[in-house]
Amino acid sequence: TPRDEYFPVLYVEPMAGNEKAFGLDSTANPQSRASKQWARVHAKPSVSERLTLAQRGDSEAGVLLSIPVYGELEHETHPERLTGFISTVLLPARTVQLALQGFDSRLFGLTLKDLGAAPERAELFVQPVSNSVHHSYGLTHWQRDFQFCDRAWRLEISADASFIAKHGSI
Repeated sequence: TPRDEYFPVLYVEPMAGNEKAFGLDSTANPQSRASKQWARVHAKPSVSERLTLAQRGDSEAGVLLSIPVYGELEHETHPERLTGFISTVLLPARTVQLALQGFDSRLFGLTLKDLGAAPERAELFVQPVSNSVHHSYGLTHWQRDFQFCDRAWRLEISADASFIAKHGSI
């Protein structure tokens, strides 16, 4: 369907492995378009809901962080002066892996959810516990809601039985 404007991907770094994204209209994807519209109107960075990345052949969750760029008009930002976006791909699973370097992540389960996303797009990362704690322990999982740009996300941590055996508590 023809639109009034397009935002093609003009610069990609690194190019190797991302060739499929080069030249694509970054607002052709509904999740990317909604995020960029919010960024445009509010003149602030925005994060998309979970989406499938054009340059990847797998189903790993990804989100786009987009920052609007405006032409100068007396140091003010106006949606009609938008010249484009600077965007970067964030892969929650890789972010969690980097954050947990040095920890035995097999001892707990982790879930990262987008609270404002449609149910089929809410899970950004899931690592279930492999050995559940028996209900008689009376433990509940730890959770924290936090703001990431314009999205509300939730991190949930559940102890594995071997974690409780080793540490006694969460």
